[in-house]
Amino acid sequence: MNGDDEARPPGSEDRTVFSPATGFSGGPAPSPAPAAAWTAPPSAAAPGGAPAAPSEPRRIQVGDVLNHIFQVTRFIARGGMGEVFEGINVNSEERVAIKVILPHLAADPSVQAMFRKEARTLTRLSHPALVQYRVLAQEPQLGVFYIVTEFIEGQNLSDVLPQIDASPAQLASLLKRLAEGLAAAHALGAIHRDMSPDNVMFEEGRFERVKIIDFGIAKDLDASSGTIVGDGFAGKLNYVAPEQLGDYDRQVGPWTDVYSLGLVILAVARRKDVDMGGSLVDAVDKRRAGPDLSPL
Repeated sequence: MNGDDEARPPGSEDRTVFSPATGFSGGPAPSPAPAAAWTAPPSAAAPGGAPAAPSEPRRIQVGDVLNHIFQVTRFIARGGMGEVFEGINVNSEERVAIKVILPHLAADPSVQAMFRKEARTLTRLSHPALVQYRVLAQEPQLGVFYIVTEFIEGQNLSDVLPQIDASPAQLASLLKRLAEGLAAAHALGAIHRDMSPDNVMFEEGRFERVKIIDFGIAKDLDASSGTIVGDGFAGKLNYVAPEQLGDYDRQVGPWTDVYSLGLVILAVARRKDVDMGGSLVDAVDKRRAGPDLSPL
C-alpha cells in the first residue's frame, strides 16, 4: 500500500455523488435503510453488560489500541469519508487494515448505516480474490466506528497502471481472477457497484493474486432497484455502468459489475485509465457510443 495522502484506500476515496436535484458533490451518500443493530464486543461494554457510552469522537492516531485488540501502527491514506490505517491484532499478531469513519461523520446515522452495510456484505464473502473481513466495532473511549479487514501487501491497480506491461496470458489471468471473485459475491447476493482500478489491490505485483476491495456501496440483490443514493449513483464516472447513470431503468445487477470489469481490463491493456466521461452528460454519451476498442 502507498502512504501518500492521495492514495485511494479501501473505502476512503472521494467518490463523485450525483443527484438530479442537487448535482455533483463529494463525500458520503445517504443510506436507503437502517442497518441491523451492532452489538459491542465484551471489551466495549460497561459494567453490567450495557454498551459503554462513547466519548466525543477524536481522530485515530498511530499507537492507539482499539478495544484492547487492534494497535494502530501506520497511517495509510485519507479520503472524504474515512481514513485507513495499518494495524496489528495484539493477540494473534496478524497485520490488519483498519478503516475508520472520520470524527465529524462518526455520529451521522447514514454513515454508520453504510459502515454496517459494508460489514454485513463482507462477512458473507469468502473468496481468495475478495478482501477478507475481520470485525466491525466501536471504540468506546475514542467514540469511533471502524472496520477491520485483512492487510494486503501491495498497491492499488490504479497506481501501477502505467508500469504494467501485461501479456495476453496475464490479461486473461487477471480477468479470470476478478471475474471469479465477483461471481462469488454475486452468488451470495452482493453487487460491488464500484469496480475500478482503485478498488483492485495488486498484491505483490502478481496478476494471480489481485484482490477486490471496498464494498462500501455494495448493493443487495434482493433490495430495491434504486442505488444507495436513490436516483443517483456513487462511483467513478470512467467505470460505472450505463444503468448507474440512469439508462436501462436503473436496473443494477451482476451485469453492472461485469460492465465495469470490462473497462478495468481495457485500462490495464492500455496502461492508463479509460476515458469514459469527464462529466455526467459526456459519460452517458460515451456509454451509448461504446468504449474505444481500436487496436492498442
